[in-house]
Parts: sequence; C-alpha cells; structure tokens
Amino acid sequence: LPSSLEGLWNLKVFTLYDCQELKRVPPLPWKLEKVNQENCFSFESISDLSKLQILDDFNLTNCEKVDDVPGLEHLKALKRLYMSDCNSRFSVAVKKRLSKLILQTLDHLS
Repeated sequence: LPSSLEGLWNLKVFTLYDCQELKRVPPLPWKLEKVNQENCFSFESISDLSKLQILDDFNLTNCEKVDDVPGLEHLKALKRLYMSDCNSRFSVAVKKRLSKLILQTLDHLS
C-alpha cells in the first residue's frame, strides 16, 4: 500500500480481506462511509479513525494482533460496529473508547 490513502477523496468503502502479510494501513480518506477488515491475521494497527466523520459502518474480524482502535470514540455517525475474534487486550481498549463514545450520546448506534 502507498504511504497515504488520504488523496483518494471519492473512496467511500475500504475493504481488506485475507491480507495475510499486511501489518498496518496508512491514514484513510476522511470521506469513508464503511471500513471492513477481515482475516488479516498479521495486521497489528489501525490508523486513527477520528477524522472519518461520516463513517457509519466499521467491521473488524479475525485481526488477532490489533490491540486498539484509535479515534473510535470520535465516530459520531457510526451506526454499525462489528468486532469479532480479537485478542483480550483489544476488548479492554475498545470498551474504554466505547464508554467515551456512549457518553457523547450517540443516537445513531444500534
């Protein structure tokens, strides 16, 4: 992947599936509406999501080495959040971020 994806202004959906060797993704374009990362077993870190103000769907599945989702607490448009088969450190970090998100009264989250 290039060092930055932020120049892809019109990109609405970002999907990574079965990227076995990929360890990290550069900063994502701010107009993304959906991020889907599945079965990226070597994947270690997610770029800060706080700039993705219209992101409404986030899926992270079978990315066992990811410890945190930076910026999750700033996703005010988030409607769907799905995370599965992640490590225990990850769940602790995400719970802390989600508690901040809920305190900001997210009416759209279901």
